[in-house]
Amino acid sequence: LSDALESLVNDFGLTSETIYLLPLVPLAEVMWADGLLQRSEIDFFHDCLKHHVDNLSRLADNQEVVSMAEAQTFARDLFKAPHDPVKLHRLRELAVQVLNLDPDVEQRRTVMDSCLDLAAIAVSRYPYGKRERVMTAEKQLLRELFETLKLQ
Repeated sequence: LSDALESLVNDFGLTSETIYLLPLVPLAEVMWADGLLQRSEIDFFHDCLKHHVDNLSRLADNQEVVSMAEAQTFARDLFKAPHDPVKLHRLRELAVQVLNLDPDVEQRRTVMDSCLDLAAIAVSRYPYGKRERVMTAEKQLLRELFETLKLQ
């Protein structure tokens, strides 16, 4: 894992602080699954980001682990268009590794639940059919996440 972290720090400009934000990468990947970001998705992501940063501080005895400014810069990088699906995929693989290190399944469930909510928040076109609310690419990504986060 340390080699992977070092590679990502070098390849993507992550800092020791922003590595703590990796669990949010699967959310960004779900957001980009249809090729565009919608305001409702971005708003939901920012709510998750704030909750994650607050939770990190709480776990560190109320010490700042990542500032909101650093977290927002991290988010802006994930939201840059055109997005890089290969980069997001590599970051998600690392995020899953980090999440799976914790024997407590709760954070993995939270990430999965947030990804499900994101997939349902916005659709790329109206009207949509009975089985098109969550698009095929999102469904495939959600299945991969469920499996790799070991939530069976």
